[in-house]
Amino acid sequence: EIIERVVVKVNGDIVTLTEFQTRQLRALQQARVTPENVPTFLREHNARLLQDAIDELVLKQRAEEQGLRIPPQYITDTIEEIKKDNKITTEEQFKQELTREGLTLESLKRNIERSISKRRVISREIESKITVAEEEIRATYDRQQNQYRLKETVELQEIVIKADDGR
Repeated sequence: EIIERVVVKVNGDIVTLTEFQTRQLRALQQARVTPENVPTFLREHNARLLQDAIDELVLKQRAEEQGLRIPPQYITDTIEEIKKDNKITTEEQFKQELTREGLTLESLKRNIERSISKRRVISREIESKITVAEEEIRATYDRQQNQYRLKETVELQEIVIKADDGR
């Protein structure tokens, strides 16, 4: 009896078909794809969605190797910030929004933890090793400076106030 299908396995971690379908649904919702365009959208984006899932697994594994742990309180604080930013005042409202987004509280927490871990790993592994010399920055700017300049514009506005004597 098949309980769940495995879409991809990376160093022992897996992405299930249900998890992949959730990713597809989220991508469809974010892109606001109409029902008639769903097959085309999925055909064009499934490879990227799968690659994103693999990248997340690799980054998660790397975070575990580095011993990166996100404190539960940090995740709780992040959820409270999300509620505040979205003007969500009640738990019922919050649950409705999660349902609308196709999430559960646990999946939201997992997404937050993955996102934070991903940023930390990228910061440690990649950004810390990138150096750009001042000369390179200047040369790039000089070559592309027309992109950074705005044409001069003038906006003329007139404000007319009616005088007390009716004129």
